[in-house]
Amino acid sequence: LGIPNVELLHLHRRRHLRQRQLRGLALLLRLHALHLVTPVHRVVRVREVLQVRQLLVPYVFLLRHLVLGALLVPGGYIWLKSYLRSEGFRSMVNQKVSQVLDVEAAFDKFKWDGMEITAPIFIADGKGLIQRIEADELKTEVRFGPLLSRRLETEDLRLRRLHVEIDATRESPQFEKNSQGTVKFESARIDEISGTVDFGERALRWSGMRGLFKPGQGPGSYDASLTRGQLLTPLALFPRLDLQEADLRYTEDGELILKSGSWKVFSSGWMDTRGFVNFTGGDFDFDGSLRDVQCAEVVPEDWAKRITGDLMSDFRVKGEFGKSPVITGNLRLSDGYLTALPVLDLSLIHISEPTRRYAISYAVFCLK
Repeated sequence: LGIPNVELLHLHRRRHLRQRQLRGLALLLRLHALHLVTPVHRVVRVREVLQVRQLLVPYVFLLRHLVLGALLVPGGYIWLKSYLRSEGFRSMVNQKVSQVLDVEAAFDKFKWDGMEITAPIFIADGKGLIQRIEADELKTEVRFGPLLSRRLETEDLRLRRLHVEIDATRESPQFEKNSQGTVKFESARIDEISGTVDFGERALRWSGMRGLFKPGQGPGSYDASLTRGQLLTPLALFPRLDLQEADLRYTEDGELILKSGSWKVFSSGWMDTRGFVNFTGGDFDFDGSLRDVQCAEVVPEDWAKRITGDLMSDFRVKGEFGKSPVITGNLRLSDGYLTALPVLDLSLIHISEPTRRYAISYAVFCLK
């Protein structure tokens, strides 16, 4: 009669409800698997999920590169380690040093301990300002990154011995403006420094000095502090000076500036000096002061028996390469005695009492 069965109707409704529950449970399980269900089982909106995914993209990109780098770094380190021990690396270093110093440079075979390098022997010969350089036992620890750009950078460079021969009559090399960028160090310590500077007619020699070198503030400039050692000068008045300490600066213009120097002279005296040597212009100029020197140590032997006292001096030494230096200043003699002068003994002037002793309280002589 078209009247629905009540039991069939209820059965159909329960089946439909169960199907909806099963579909909802399946959807809930999918959302839970995708972490889209909160602890309180609230479903996160799809728009918020997309925003989170966009925020995660850079981190996923970085993570991929970190994993790739972790895989490549060991291989790159092995390759660099092999390159540093190769003849190609040593040839590259020799070429860079030769270009910077305008010489033919040659390092002996390098010894490596990790990133610490030791060069037992280094020799360079040139035909310009720098005639020869000898170095023994150079040690330093190089930095990894700059090597990839063919640059040498180190914090502390140590050297057992350095010998330098310079011909001041030759042209100085034209150092590249970026030479400090090719070989860069924060400090260099040298246990023994020796060398010569040939000025043409005269030469300056030094030995047994210890030095600390650092890059200066300007490009191509270096600061140096020297201690101990001897300086043999072409000056008859001061043939040997024993160094106590000295501060110097070398500029990119080829000028060596002695900012201050303290020296022991003779057996009892002291001398303070300052000045410069211009290798580009070919001239030099120094001034200094002398104190606490016994007169008998300075004057010739035939004078030493006849004149005594304490000697002090203010002087200036200047000149050009290849020419004799000009010395000006004064000598002050005090608390001494004058018995007779050899020049008067040899003169035609008659001296009634040539052996008479004269006391000297203070006397000034002019140096020209």
